[in-house]
Amino acid sequence: MDHLGYSGGISRVGIQHNRYSGQFSDRYSQYSESEYDPSETTHSESDSENHHHSNIPILEYPSFLSQSNDNVSNGPSNNTLSSSATSLGNNDGDEDLENVINNYLSFEKDVDILTERLGKTLSTLETEMIVGVLDSGVGVNEVISQLGDKDGTHLTGVTAWIEYYNKQLQDMKKYIEHIEGKNNKMEIVSRNQKLLYSELNNLIGLMTLSDNTISTLTAPQFNDTKGLKMAIEAAEDLKRALTTKLKSGMDNMMAVKDQRKVFETYKISFARKVAALVENIFKTTDKEIGKHVITTTSQTPGEEKFPDYLEYYDLLRKFKPLVNWLKEMDHEKLIPLIVSYIKAFRRIYESDIKLFFSTIQQSLEKESKDQNDFFSSSSSSKKSIDSLNNNTSTSTPSKNSSSSSSSSSGKDGIKKRKINRLFKYALSCLEIYIMTKQNFVMDFFLYQDPPRLAGQRNHHSNSSGGGSGSNKDGKDRKDKKSSKKDKKDKKDKKDKKDKKKKDPDSSSSPSLDNDKPIDSNSPKSPNNAVNGSLSSTEESSPPPPPPPPPKESPDAPLDLILSAMFNGVVPELINMVEKADQVNPFYLLTMLLETELYIDAHSRKDSHHSSYFVKILAEVQKSIKTLFNKFLEVQVDAIKSTQTSLKRCGVLPHFRNFHIFVKELQKYKSESDTGSSTLLIESSYKKIILELFNWLDGLVEKLPEDKKYKFISKLENHYFFYLKLQELNINCLTQHKDTSQSIFKENLEIYVNFLIDLKFKPLIEYYTKMDELLLTLPPSDIQFQQSHSKQQFKKIVEKFKTENIEKGLLKALGNVQKNITKDSQLILVIWERLEEVFIEKYEHFQDITSDCYNQTMPVSSDQIKGIFGTVYKKNPNKH
Repeated sequence: MDHLGYSGGISRVGIQHNRYSGQFSDRYSQYSESEYDPSETTHSESDSENHHHSNIPILEYPSFLSQSNDNVSNGPSNNTLSSSATSLGNNDGDEDLENVINNYLSFEKDVDILTERLGKTLSTLETEMIVGVLDSGVGVNEVISQLGDKDGTHLTGVTAWIEYYNKQLQDMKKYIEHIEGKNNKMEIVSRNQKLLYSELNNLIGLMTLSDNTISTLTAPQFNDTKGLKMAIEAAEDLKRALTTKLKSGMDNMMAVKDQRKVFETYKISFARKVAALVENIFKTTDKEIGKHVITTTSQTPGEEKFPDYLEYYDLLRKFKPLVNWLKEMDHEKLIPLIVSYIKAFRRIYESDIKLFFSTIQQSLEKESKDQNDFFSSSSSSKKSIDSLNNNTSTSTPSKNSSSSSSSSSGKDGIKKRKINRLFKYALSCLEIYIMTKQNFVMDFFLYQDPPRLAGQRNHHSNSSGGGSGSNKDGKDRKDKKSSKKDKKDKKDKKDKKDKKKKDPDSSSSPSLDNDKPIDSNSPKSPNNAVNGSLSSTEESSPPPPPPPPPKESPDAPLDLILSAMFNGVVPELINMVEKADQVNPFYLLTMLLETELYIDAHSRKDSHHSSYFVKILAEVQKSIKTLFNKFLEVQVDAIKSTQTSLKRCGVLPHFRNFHIFVKELQKYKSESDTGSSTLLIESSYKKIILELFNWLDGLVEKLPEDKKYKFISKLENHYFFYLKLQELNINCLTQHKDTSQSIFKENLEIYVNFLIDLKFKPLIEYYTKMDELLLTLPPSDIQFQQSHSKQQFKKIVEKFKTENIEKGLLKALGNVQKNITKDSQLILVIWERLEEVFIEKYEHFQDITSDCYNQTMPVSSDQIKGIFGTVYKKNPNKH
């Protein structure tokens, strides 16, 4: 590399001084023939390369560079220059240069880095040579003069060499990249071949069933534990072979399709055997399983609980994997099994429910009907309300109330309970009974609660046919069939409507047959279970019910099974509700609260909940609310039918009894502000209050307009009602409290003005007319009006001196005490308001008297205040 650098440097700058000639001659002796010769190009080069190289001129070195040190000092020689020029065509120099470049290439493969290093080396050497030449001093001019003619040609040749070898290096780079690209492709091909080999091995393993598996699928042995285990394992292997999702394109391979057709035959045969096995187990419940399970778990006479059937559940769970497999692989065969399951065990559960409720009825405490007609005019009702009003020690019923207050022991030693406590106990037992059954059914038949939405797939792959479940063509065909079915259902529905219009007498109720299979897609209501409905509608029943929607929740059969098993629960609970209503309608609120607590607990969707239990309790709640609303209707009718006189009526009984009614209902209100019992109670308040207001308004409207009892009755009743609601301090009654306060204040103003007019009407009219005149006249002109002259003023004030004012106030107070209930706080309220209004008016009279007549009233406002105080103290009926 040093030789290459020096050659480049000398070829560009020329010769040095004589004292350097020996040094440069030695260094250039080995490169005198290293310049490029177009005649020596290789035959492998292209014609374009030959043409390029032929244009590179032959370089001639200065004569002193080819001589010895002595000859250099004597000047250049023509023979030496000719020899140097001839040596340029020698191939040895070209080979040495290639060897130097190859030496670089052996250490550096990157063309860009190599070019950069060569450039840096040449630049460094060039700088060093220039500095050396400039330092020589003596031979600089001679060297420059000799280089003048040769330098340009020589530099052009060197540049051409650099471009040539740069092109060679670029070609080498492309070749290397080409080789690397081929290597990468070969590596990818090799990797893909390995993956394909692995996938094919997996596919072969998946599409191959062992001889033992095929033998088990063909002739399964379910009678012993080992045979059952082998059958379960064989079923899983078959499911995996049929449902495993293959790589893209593999499921379309002919070998895969053919093999899966073979597996389909195994699946159909094995599914038929599994269905027959499970159905046989269900049908033999009354015999083998009945003897083994029911005998050991039968109820003890008089025992108030449901049997658990744990042994029975453990026995059936042995076959759960096969039932789960059947549901996933051949769901159509599962439908008849559900029918068989319901038929086999429905009678057992119906018998258990009847026995349980008949047993707990023996512990029911006999109670007489509680007269809770708060707004009835009967004497018994009044007596009952008085006892409630006087009984301040009544405790609020709660969920954790002591048993001593709700139950007792009878002569036979059986624990006696009131109907509402018995209802609570029944719910606690039913919850355990239903949850145990539901958990087993969900686990055995792979159902979920709450039910999934229509179209939502299970976490298992349901495949009723062969091949991959992700087959697009199969999915498209399924969608087309579903679309055709939807159109057919709509057409059938329309035809049925037309038929129903033409034949209105035809029955729309479906016929039921327990021996016919059911369709899991047909919707079932809770009431179907009460009628023992387990089968689908007969085709011949005129007309059939409307067709079900095309898609339904895959968990719908769960509700169907539970409805069939527990079809007697709702009627038994409603029977208890009706008995409670006959004893005490407020027991209904207790029952409503209990059902509300269970519904709230089972609506949280945690691991312990039952949508079916929520549904049957909602049915019971409907009955509770209906009966309680009937009780309210009785109270409303009692209010409407009451006819009474408003003359000195005081507080009417219905208004007086309302707060007692509220206090009783508040005992049964739940802690939640949005609970069913709370909403029912608050709606009851609103219903009764509106009826009370309307009832009083109706009585008032029947009175003549001039009757004072119109406003006196409203004043006293709404004042009492307002005070009681304020005392109760219930949020939902705030609006009604404000309404009563507004009505009370409105009628208070009317009554106060009425009392003033009793003795002071002339005075009020005189000054009222004066106020009207002042609207159009100045105060100084009032005395010149005939109706308000000074003479008229003296006459009117003479009538209302101190003694007359006192008499008038005495008469007003007597009227209040006569028409308002004795000892009522309202008397003082009316008197104080009368004083405020009268003094306010009187002070106004004093002001306009001073402005118009320039005189004063005979009695001052302070004196009138004293008269009010004196009159109230002297009245013997103050308290």
